[in-house]
Amino acid sequence: MSPAGPIKKKKTQILEAAAHLFATQGYSATSVEAIARLAKVAKPTVYSHFEGKRDVLEALLQARTEELVSYFSQLEIDGESPEKVVTAIIELMADVFAREETIGIYRMLAVEGARDPELAKAYLAKAENSVQTWIESYLAKQAKAGQLKIDNPAWATYLLLETIKGKLMLKPMFGLAKPPTKREIKAHVRQCISHFLEIWEIR
Repeated sequence: MSPAGPIKKKKTQILEAAAHLFATQGYSATSVEAIARLAKVAKPTVYSHFEGKRDVLEALLQARTEELVSYFSQLEIDGESPEKVVTAIIELMADVFAREETIGIYRMLAVEGARDPELAKAYLAKAENSVQTWIESYLAKQAKAGQLKIDNPAWATYLLLETIKGKLMLKPMFGLAKPPTKREIKAHVRQCISHFLEIWEIR
């Protein structure tokens, strides 16, 4: 294994540990020492990769944004029916929104956003806008081709994402419910697909 291998592995361990701690106990309550301990690395190792806790958080949010964007770049859409692609989109986003880590990160950003609006704005704008742009572009092409009955692709995209997100994330974000089970996610996905296809008819 090249020297870059172990270095990358340690950096990944640090980010995964930070993701868990930020999501479960919040940014302010998480220390660099705690991150190092959970990642099973020495504290100086964390500082060899990152300038501090804020740098760890920004790297984590960047990594999660890139991961989300990569999911969409891998979707098979050429020659596929709109129903199949829309189903894939809904299943993918439901999986992302229902993750305990995602719920925790949104909760953390809601709190930290009051102290540092730019941090929350930068992440949400980059992550959500990338996804919205991709979906909106796809829906616009399908509407132009006469495959979907959509007059406003931007509104359709917003409504679709908020419909998926709302039921899966809202109550867990405020501690009013546990993250949804696989069964609940599947039921929600079916409802979202049915709702979307009913409103924006596939021709």
